[in-house]
Amino acid sequence: MIKKFSVRNFRNVSVDDLTFNQINILIGPNNSGKTNFIKALSFFANMIIGGKENSYDSSFLSEVDRNGWIKLLNKDSSASPEVSFKWNIELNGEVCDYQFDFHTGQQIEQFFITKEELSVSEKNPKQVRPFNYFKCHTEKKGSCIFSTAYKKGQNNKRVEIPVSNQDTVLFQFKDTLFEKPEIDPNKIIRKQFNPKFEELLKYFKGFSSYSSAQFNLNSIRQPVETKIKGIVLNKDGSNFVNVFNHHKSKDLYFKVKFEESLKQLMPHISTTDISIEFEKLVFRMGYNQNQFDLSDVSDGTIKALLLTLLLTLPEESYSLMALDEPEMNMHPAWQKIIGKWILTHQTKRQYFISTHSPDFLDAFTDGFKAGRVGIFVFGDKVNQGIRKLSYEEIKDELGDWQLGDLYRTNDPVIGGWPTW
Repeated sequence: MIKKFSVRNFRNVSVDDLTFNQINILIGPNNSGKTNFIKALSFFANMIIGGKENSYDSSFLSEVDRNGWIKLLNKDSSASPEVSFKWNIELNGEVCDYQFDFHTGQQIEQFFITKEELSVSEKNPKQVRPFNYFKCHTEKKGSCIFSTAYKKGQNNKRVEIPVSNQDTVLFQFKDTLFEKPEIDPNKIIRKQFNPKFEELLKYFKGFSSYSSAQFNLNSIRQPVETKIKGIVLNKDGSNFVNVFNHHKSKDLYFKVKFEESLKQLMPHISTTDISIEFEKLVFRMGYNQNQFDLSDVSDGTIKALLLTLLLTLPEESYSLMALDEPEMNMHPAWQKIIGKWILTHQTKRQYFISTHSPDFLDAFTDGFKAGRVGIFVFGDKVNQGIRKLSYEEIKDELGDWQLGDLYRTNDPVIGGWPTW
């Protein structure tokens, strides 16, 4: 779980130590930074998941390319050509700070990592500073300082290893440094870092963000090849049928849980299943004694199916899920039900959800009052354009109302619908 996040100079987003909850709702007008914030939060995860693409033998340069090179730098950051990220993350009970900074410019050669560091976030009373696992490029460009201590009370001799500043050390350590026994002949560093690197990589690989506007509804409606991967949902939703079929095959109760949730949205649904037609998979559902496939139903129904699937997938499928405007094409009654699913879902999964819908926002009122839900207002000039609301701050305005009520009336403390 991400406890805090800092970012500087990424597009129109700059925040310091913004604290999060398990469920985090992002509200504000268009172009206020909600989508860019999710991109910033997911930058390193997308880099890890995307790997080395776009003809670059570097996951870092590939992710920079996907973000538009110089376009990812804040237009107002004339004083500094550097972008900085810091995630405060809980990994197996230990809270760590992971920092990733890089230089930008007008040429590819000017994009390089200036700092990559992993430390325990707090020091114990006997330490001068928090324990540092590694720090790269800070003392010398192209070098990384590793700690050799991996047991309590052990002497901590630091080892300097040459690394590239055009890709993350996590990939280099795993793919390259392990292949050079002369670097670590006693395997001290490998004993210390391989488990921690695996934890960090697994955590970031569990990030996924979905935008309702990016779902390819025409592709989703088509029968699909049986060999298409189907463990997690693609960003465009095109492998929906494969994902459903994969988890239905692995877990006898997956289909039951999926249908139980779906019936809360559409009570007349009797069953869902997969059939094979012309050697392709087709998703079917029984509704009012009739059979329908995805080519027969509305855009809103398909998006409801996608969200139901995402929220039914096993906890280990995602460590963090970001949903951008999930309410698009959704009936207000469905929005409230889906919001309640997220609120009552007992899972370690962390959510970041941007919305313009007061009906969807209503569902999170009780969670906000109980401290389980964080509400973040974008477009505010306080705290670099992002303000986290506290219940005490708006208790009087909220009263017995729902959060969406304040949004509908454009209450100054929360913003909302424009008043033309």
